[in-house]
Amino acid sequence: ILPVGRAVRADEDAVSSRPWELANTFERLADEFDWLLIDATSGFDTRLLPLALSANEIVVVMPEDGNGLTGSYAMMKLLRHEFEMSCFRVLTTRSRNQDAVQTSFDRLRAVAARHLGARVDLLGNVPFDGTVKRASALARPLVSSYPNSSATRAIRGCAESLLDATSANARSDPAGILLNRLFDGSQVDFAAAMA
Repeated sequence: ILPVGRAVRADEDAVSSRPWELANTFERLADEFDWLLIDATSGFDTRLLPLALSANEIVVVMPEDGNGLTGSYAMMKLLRHEFEMSCFRVLTTRSRNQDAVQTSFDRLRAVAARHLGARVDLLGNVPFDGTVKRASALARPLVSSYPNSSATRAIRGCAESLLDATSANARSDPAGILLNRLFDGSQVDFAAAMA
């Protein structure tokens, strides 16, 4: 899992003025790993959006709070209008009530279908679990720190579902797709930058 949002905040010039460095890093990683998860963080840092173009799957995280549904729809709308993406999976988090999760998801799916022409599927739900905060405080992965917690079990289930769904649709050259789309989406003249 690459926390790309943090990296961009740490080096503001990395994406905007030297995108080829980011692309080279992804190319090296694609040779070493079968799967690459990009955590683009919350918010709307448009410099990260071209990374979504190479994804086999777009997972929008929808926390159960007052802004979860609105923020999730806004992200889908941005990806739909800017990059013509029309298929999304939603992962709900921090939920305390499964019925409320289903109601929120149903509303999101209906609005996205009606206004964006998008298909939205529920990947799963990671319930509220105090072990998440404890693992974060320890700066250790949740799944190894608390392997039997409800959040870990939910994450494993979602990961298995995602792997099953994407294995048949895997692209043959994700690094090449990323490179092409990253540079197509950037304001940088790649040829001039490499000269």
